[in-house]
Amino acid sequence: MNGYTSFNILLVGESGTGKEAIAKLYLKSLGEYLVPINCAGKSWQNIYDDLFSAEKEERPLILKTKALLLDEIEKSQLDAQGGLLRLLDKPQGEIRLSRELTAIRWDGLVVATATESIYKKMKDDTFIKDLFWRFDIRVEISPLRNMRSKPDKFKELFVAALNIALVKFEVKSTPKLSEFQVESILSHKWYGNLRELLEMADNLACELALFEKRTTGSNYDSFPEVCFDRVFNRFSKFESLLEKG
Repeated sequence: MNGYTSFNILLVGESGTGKEAIAKLYLKSLGEYLVPINCAGKSWQNIYDDLFSAEKEERPLILKTKALLLDEIEKSQLDAQGGLLRLLDKPQGEIRLSRELTAIRWDGLVVATATESIYKKMKDDTFIKDLFWRFDIRVEISPLRNMRSKPDKFKELFVAALNIALVKFEVKSTPKLSEFQVESILSHKWYGNLRELLEMADNLACELALFEKRTTGSNYDSFPEVCFDRVFNRFSKFESLLEKG
């Protein structure tokens, strides 16, 4: 790895915005296999054990990969953050880790994810600021609801997700969404971001697959209202519960 591919990257965004998926796609484009480690609630010893975990007579995990994903880094314990500071300290392009008397040098890429709470944690001194600045590139991922200002793009994204779901659930038809259904989708708050969108697409496809079984031989070009309403109302109810807190 060299050039931009050796830079450590921090992806910041709300839950469900697809941070891990973006990281995996990025590493896949570089031909690197990404090893994920969830940092939530972990001490440095926990993360250290993950990095050096190995079956008998096998190499430690840290030596099997050139790319690590540190998920939910903002939820790690303070001592873990101190350990990660050393992990990201790369003099001359190397990371040095030690176990007992053995020194291990690792030259790879670290991609970390965090929610926007990382900023408050830095202000409250519950996240080490120096660790934040150890990342060479910091990317903020916008919540899905911000995309509603571009309705055509949002519709294109939703239809693409729905078409993939229709194939997954072996739905024979590819019905079009009505204008009212599209407006309903655009007005939804999407608190679950991309994860919620994909889940709604799956629910709609599943509902349509069941509809086809009940109405064998029927042809339709538009998405059946009964199927759409049943799914959308369920998600809208979840949205209302979230708003009530």
